[in-house]
Amino acid sequence: MNFDRPLQATYGLPQACIVLASPLNQNIFVVRLGRKFHSIRRPAASPNVARHLATYSLMKTFLTLILFAASVIAQGQELSSVPSIDSLVFKIENDQPLTKKIWDTTRYEKEDGGDRWDSAYIHIEYFFKNGQVVKILSWNRYQDWRNDMIGYYHNGKVIAFLQGEGMKGTDNYGKLNFQIYYYQDKGINVSWITPKPTNVLSVATDTYLIWAYNLLAEKGKHNLK
Repeated sequence: MNFDRPLQATYGLPQACIVLASPLNQNIFVVRLGRKFHSIRRPAASPNVARHLATYSLMKTFLTLILFAASVIAQGQELSSVPSIDSLVFKIENDQPLTKKIWDTTRYEKEDGGDRWDSAYIHIEYFFKNGQVVKILSWNRYQDWRNDMIGYYHNGKVIAFLQGEGMKGTDNYGKLNFQIYYYQDKGINVSWITPKPTNVLSVATDTYLIWAYNLLAEKGKHNLK
């Protein structure tokens, strides 16, 4: 058989031959049964076809870069505003597959500025998604005083922290008073849930950021159930 003929000549190959076309290159392989491989070259694509293929490949690459850049920008903006943080917190609160683990303890402690001793109760709930903590709920109680905290986290960073405290028998007992929004470990907004006390000028967002990270760090020290 003459392998120097044009491609169309392969239609007349003997039955003892098999034609294999590779989509990854320009080669067509002719296998003659019982003998070694021979190959012929596919005619080169016309200039117009090659130009269209190159244009399509370039547009596809450009579109991929645009989508990637948009994704990066969206993620960068995702948690930089109050609405975006609220949206993520809403998703966390309504995410049913979250895994919850609890830690409880009781300590016998001396009251501040006094001589009396009493039991201090600490309750912490950790909520996990894909192995990462996304929410921590905690309350502490000592005598008639109670402190409540909730922290929300994204990729190990604090995005929101809620806190409240009050004495038993008062309206604030067991309630959250305010919520702090964080972006890149900076407080960007404070939203009051209960009426802001007239004697409070501002909220120490840096202090509560430490509280939020302390809750997260304590996770490894507790025997969670």
